[in-house]
Formats: sequence, structure tokens, C-alpha cells
Amino acid sequence: MKYLLMVLLLLLSGCSSVPLSTLTHFATFDEQDFAALDPNQIRARLVVDDFVKLKDITLNAQINAANGVQQLEFPLTLISKEILPVRKSWIFTTQVRARYQYELSPQARQNFVKLQQALLKGHKYNCDVNVVFDEHTPPQPFKYTVKLMLDPDNGYITMIDNREMAVSKSGVASGNSEMLR
Repeated sequence: MKYLLMVLLLLLSGCSSVPLSTLTHFATFDEQDFAALDPNQIRARLVVDDFVKLKDITLNAQINAANGVQQLEFPLTLISKEILPVRKSWIFTTQVRARYQYELSPQARQNFVKLQQALLKGHKYNCDVNVVFDEHTPPQPFKYTVKLMLDPDNGYITMIDNREMAVSKSGVASGNSEMLR
């Protein structure tokens, strides 16, 4: 299962493109590597246009086993929020952006261990992500970047880079990853 890490990516970003450098970085990543991950060290970093106000992010996984279907939720806990100033270069200018850093909540850590065990047993799964924005977020397109850290020694890896996303008038965006194994 060489692209197991892509599940984590899709949990965070829904349907999107993954940089080729990320895929080649994890070309040999398998079930044993996934089982060795420490859920206490996993971090996600989301950079969005500053006018976007995040309310809630929950990752979901459905595991299909011989004894039935198991639903797992992975609520994320906000660690920090930092405002990134305007950045100008001779080619482009970026607007003010906010950088959110998340970790797995205690419940998410327990469920991550369950997911690790299920994947080691060869069960099939699918994943999705639900992102709810504050009702004061204007319903206009915005850009976001997602970075993932599985191991502090390797740092953050860019999973999604400056992707544009549309928000519905209700302020809810949700992405489904149809990744099955």
C-alpha cells in the first residue's frame, strides 16, 4: 500500500491534486510505516486567505471489514493561528493570509490507532473531510495550502499548494475522497 499517506492528504484536503514531489517522497511508504506513526506527532498546517474564518474541521474514515462497517471521526484541535503579512516580489503579490496549525484531538488519536490496526489487517476504507466555516466568512472563492507533518524529523511536506476553493452560500465546504483500498 504505497500511497497510504495519500489517505491522510485526502482527509485534509478532499479532492485535489498532490504535488509530484510529495508522491515520490512517499513512494515506499507502506502499512508498516503507517503503523509506526505516532499520532501525538502528527500536525496539519492550513494557510488560507485572511478573510476565511474556520469554525470546525473533522476528518472521517469508514472502514469496511468482514464484521461490518466502522465509522471513525478525527476532530482536529487548533494549536495556533498566525497572520502572514502581504508578500511582494517582482512576479506576484500575495494578500494577507492566516496560517492555522492543528493536531489530532484525544479522540482522533484513539481513532487513528484503530485506523492503523484496521489497515494492517488489510481492511478496505474510504475517507472524507468536512470543513465548516464561520457564518461571517464571505461566500467567495479563496485559496488554501495544506502541509502535513508526520514526523518532526522530516518537517512539513506540502500536500496542496495554493488551490482555489469555492464556498457555498451556507458557508460550508466539504470534500469527499473516493480513495478505497
